[in-house]
Amino acid sequence: MSAGGKEAAKNKPTFVDMDPPDHMKQRGMVEPFFTKQSVDSLRPHIQATVDRLLDIMLKKGGKSPMDLIENFALPVPSYVRLHAMSGEALLMTRSYMEYSVCLSKI
Repeated sequence: MSAGGKEAAKNKPTFVDMDPPDHMKQRGMVEPFFTKQSVDSLRPHIQATVDRLLDIMLKKGGKSPMDLIENFALPVPSYVRLHAMSGEALLMTRSYMEYSVCLSKI
């Protein structure tokens, strides 16, 4: 983890960094998303996402080096999480992402 990431984790830890009982409370909120049934229901979307990202990478032709992390490893879980979210949580995430993109252009 980068120095900036470590500093951010100190200020707002994720449930992975938490101790019980906070860890178990947070873990309990996401645990339903990791059942076999839940993951199996996402399989078609995961496969379509992977296929789409690989197609994009292939279209670039491999004429120059490509960052596999940036172009594949980071987008796959992000897209899957967004697909798995619904309703207000998705709208809030989309608004945050649009806001972040706007800020990155400044």
